Amino acid sequence: MKKTFNIIASICLVCSIATGCMKDDNYAAPNAAVNGTIIDSVTGQGLSSEPNGERMYVLQTSYTAGTPIPFYWNIQPSGVYANSEVFSATYKMYPTDGPFVPVVYTNTAGALVDNGSKIVNVAAAQTVTTNWTVVPFLEVSWVGTPVLNSNGTVTVSCKVVRGTTNPLWQFALTDVFFYISNTNFVSNASFDNTLSNDITTYNGLSGNALLGQTITITSKVALGTSQGYYLRVGARTADNVNKRYNYTSVLLLNVP
Repeated sequence: MKKTFNIIASICLVCSIATGCMKDDNYAAPNAAVNGTIIDSVTGQGLSSEPNGERMYVLQTSYTAGTPIPFYWNIQPSGVYANSEVFSATYKMYPTDGPFVPVVYTNTAGALVDNGSKIVNVAAAQTVTTNWTVVPFLEVSWVGTPVLNSNGTVTVSCKVVRGTTNPLWQFALTDVFFYISNTNFVSNASFDNTLSNDITTYNGLSGNALLGQTITITSKVALGTSQGYYLRVGARTADNVNKRYNYTSVLLLNVP
């Protein structure tokens, strides 16, 4: 019995010490919001991308307890971003890691080039909307409509052109990919490899011959019947960052 009492007493002592070391969290919960759209400079619409493609760089510049560490918010495939749990503070923000001319980058001389970061002041319980316009490496558009062939395959046509006129960011075209999926997230992050088809050109500048031309691609095999398929074409260049794809819009093809 004495042994049991000693064990209980020890547990109570540990709990008492642990409770005494705990401090109340007196910081107000984040109740502000920041949202906006990453706009394609060519189309004037939200930049069409893929899930977990580009990100929003966020640095709390008003942080005074040490050196602030940047964090990142996801940007939706439609180009929209939104965070509804933001602390009241001042932030430096810009979109990054996408298939567009970098907003902030380090040049060949090692100097930081900032062509559009923003300082965003967020007050408690406030919603701040901040948009960015970016210049895509490529612009990929549909030509005509998808054709369901007699053998069950599907053929699409598209055109790929430069999105930027700056030679510094005009990398060689490396591949054009026809994506097919059962979900509307169709992209390099979500596609059916048995159906999708890729035109790849890794030989120096040879892929540039496709720029401005009508490109026709057919699925690898026949599509199944009595179901819908989401179609999309992506193209990318040998950019020196992430080699992300620029995309067409998403089309739904219902196969009878």
